[in-house]
Amino acid sequence: MNFSNIYGYYYINDWYNKLNKIKYEEITVKSINNIILNNEYILDVREINEIINTGFISNSHIIPLSKLKEKYNSIKTNSNIYILCKSGKRAIIAYTFLESKNISNKLFVLEGGIDKAKSIGVNLVNYSS
Repeated sequence: MNFSNIYGYYYINDWYNKLNKIKYEEITVKSINNIILNNEYILDVREINEIINTGFISNSHIIPLSKLKEKYNSIKTNSNIYILCKSGKRAIIAYTFLESKNISNKLFVLEGGIDKAKSIGVNLVNYSS
């Protein structure tokens, strides 16, 4: 498909290019099992319908990106915060948002998001509302 025919594509492409230039700290998906074992703070910013369809990492904290602005104050932890989404892009947005709010915790984006975690066999649990 040629995206240049879609109205607004150039703006989306420009946004992705800017997103790729943002400075953030990333951890490899290979680290996720240690993070889970150590009961670290995992922030899942996917939307609820995605989590219902895919599942989530046990003990992760779910605040969809669309709700983060109004709910970021509910993040209560003294540990590092490991942010994930489906593939990593929204996690970067959440990272920059939390950083702008002067969150004192060390922030990390999970490389490849839940898709990559699933690909290496991370156990996911079903979501029930």
